[in-house]
Amino acid sequence: MIYIVGIGTGFGDYSDITLRAVQVIKDSEIIVGSARQLDFVKKYNSQAKIVKYEKIIEIIEILKDNSNSIISVLASGNPSLYGIADFIIKNMNSFEDIQIVPGISSVEYLFSKLKISMNDLYTTSFHGRKIDEEMIVKSKKTAFFTDNKTRLYDLAQIYLNNNLNPQFIIGENLSYPNEKITILNADEITKDDEFDMYILIVVNE
Repeated sequence: MIYIVGIGTGFGDYSDITLRAVQVIKDSEIIVGSARQLDFVKKYNSQAKIVKYEKIIEIIEILKDNSNSIISVLASGNPSLYGIADFIIKNMNSFEDIQIVPGISSVEYLFSKLKISMNDLYTTSFHGRKIDEEMIVKSKKTAFFTDNKTRLYDLAQIYLNNNLNPQFIIGENLSYPNEKITILNADEITKDDEFDMYILIVVNE
């Protein structure tokens, strides 16, 4: 049995991991994850075999080599929301015993923190994707999973070039003690602005 387990926003607060995720981790014989993910969950199961991966493609070989075991593959936030669930299912399509355990995504966390409705939300990601400019400028709210390559300034220019000046909500280090939420209009974002481990919400209403 393979479980793809969402373990919360950024591993900064144990109260953000669900009870189901904890139970699945406790019942697992093998736990697969990044170094940071494994460090976060190690207190729940000291008996399981711990397997760290560096590249996502390594997960598939680990799963195939241990197909008779109960395996938890750890995922940040919600594994179905720009997470690893789709990748694993596509590459393990002949293996039927796969369950997804949803977690709290950083997008959900940030919306809840600010008491903003998630209705009319368009969600996208910078990771290996071209931004759909037409979609983001017509959406009332857009949540972006960010990377370290795309500058907020360049994104702000897309809106400004369409005569829009929406609110940018930048959530850094969410759920950690050094959590920081910054709110700027598009025209206030400069080329020199730098943000760390952030999720972006653009409110264009």
